[in-house]
Amino acid sequence: MNNQTLSFYKRTSDIPDTFPLEHYCLPTDTTTTEQIVVGIDSGVSNCAFCELQLIYEDGYLADFEIKNLYYFEDEIKKYTCIDDRYYFLASEYYDLFSKKPVCNTIFELLSLNTIKDNETLKGVLRAQKTTDIISFICRCLKHPYTAISPRAVKYTLTGNGNATKEEMQKAAYKITDGQFPEFLENDHLADAFAMTFYYWTSKVKEEMNTFHLSAPPKYAHMDWLWN
Repeated sequence: MNNQTLSFYKRTSDIPDTFPLEHYCLPTDTTTTEQIVVGIDSGVSNCAFCELQLIYEDGYLADFEIKNLYYFEDEIKKYTCIDDRYYFLASEYYDLFSKKPVCNTIFELLSLNTIKDNETLKGVLRAQKTTDIISFICRCLKHPYTAISPRAVKYTLTGNGNATKEEMQKAAYKITDGQFPEFLENDHLADAFAMTFYYWTSKVKEEMNTFHLSAPPKYAHMDWLWN
């Protein structure tokens, strides 16, 4: 990480005459059908991104491949100003995904109704502000984005809408055939993956209902997903 990245408030040039953000889109590329889904476990003390590629067979969704996992706890700690942390994460999203064919970015919509203490409330509000800022970057990049409830994410991954962090980690590790031990060590990465898995299963179910397909054989045993 260079010094410029760490110095959001040190202007190196004049303020631009026009607003620096607008709507962008990738040039049309007829040679690729790649589709990327980004899952975000948001927070200003730690944050994780999961980059997942959708895999099609015979024109239908059959599987997925995790392309990259990103975890930013050490980088975030370098910023003492909360606003700098927001801008850092938005900048990371832009740098990582602005040139990729992102078909959806997924994050949790955290409820304020069940929060009983001020510290938890503060953390949830900061997480929501992180996703608000990244959502704005998504709009500039024409990346669709979806907010989903934690219960829906937990149910999709485990079959239990009240699953613990440990249960989520073990499920993420098992679903990915043990290829990512990081999931057992880091619940934020497991949650980021869970967002993308939620999106994948929702699209598979749409195809199953529309085209009268069976569940992909590799995941057919997860009966709670398809009933």
